[in-house]
Amino acid sequence: WLRFNTNTMAARIGRRRCAGAALLFTAFTATAFINVSPNWNPQREDEAFQQGLWKAVALFNAACWGSSYVSSQAGIDALNTAGVEDAAVVFGACRFLLAALPMLPWILKSSCPESARGSALVGSLSAIAYAAVFASLSHGTTGAKAAFIMALQTIIVAFCSSLAAKRFQLGSMASAFLAICGVAFLELGEVDGASTAAAGDLLCMAAPLLMGLSWHLLGEHMRTFPQDATPAVAIQLACFALVFVGWSLFEQLMAHGVGGLGTWLQQVPTWLEVPNLLPALIFSAFLGNTVTFLLCNCAMRKLKAEEVSLLSASEPLWAALCASLMLHQS
Repeated sequence: WLRFNTNTMAARIGRRRCAGAALLFTAFTATAFINVSPNWNPQREDEAFQQGLWKAVALFNAACWGSSYVSSQAGIDALNTAGVEDAAVVFGACRFLLAALPMLPWILKSSCPESARGSALVGSLSAIAYAAVFASLSHGTTGAKAAFIMALQTIIVAFCSSLAAKRFQLGSMASAFLAICGVAFLELGEVDGASTAAAGDLLCMAAPLLMGLSWHLLGEHMRTFPQDATPAVAIQLACFALVFVGWSLFEQLMAHGVGGLGTWLQQVPTWLEVPNLLPALIFSAFLGNTVTFLLCNCAMRKLKAEEVSLLSASEPLWAALCASLMLHQS
């Protein structure tokens, strides 16, 4: 999860300047993508409206995902204050369990086994990418650097799209590069020693590779099985829950033996009573996952994977704006 450098007024002013630069880059990127993308040529005005509508939805998703970094950090801080061991992993397990719960009725509703397997593959890749980010943060990678590294997934998606189209897509690659520049202005402009490699950086590099591949596969999957948008979300979130619950239980097993597993299960109700946890948990689970995953899968039926991925690269911008607003309120 992102850690924001907000200790001094100079850092706050610097972040606002970087946020403004990132906003300009992101806005130009979105415009450039619409104008340059070779396959975006709707024949009717209503098709153009549909494209614009779903791009607005994708941008809303990015805003929610970026803001969930802040809410997740708040939830992790609440668990740390309460003395919960491995607070970040515990929060992740609670978040994805809560997000997956309302989708359980659709988990076996895929139209065919091939669709279910595709959804499971996408969900597994995304969940492991998230886990790689979590692990890198515990091995010295800063949140700002992790955000920048994660944004490299736009390059991976553009590269996969070029391979699938069997031609170099200059518009996609150029837009992805501009998005990376915007994130670099936002996240690396204020980080002291940002160029210094940390032990977790190499681990974090797995995240954009896995996430970029999952974006590409999700786009292909939604075009092949457009009727399975909801069951796909159910399976994806189940994969997230399995990865993070399994990780948390493994940590307990290694630290406390078999008895630690029973203790973990007994502590779940008490975790939910931790002050200031529930608002952060509910926002992160539902707006950060359940609702936005549903909207994302629906958008993927109308948009190309590189378009959605590109808009999602603005997550650090929304995270910084959300953190700035919270600081102003405090």
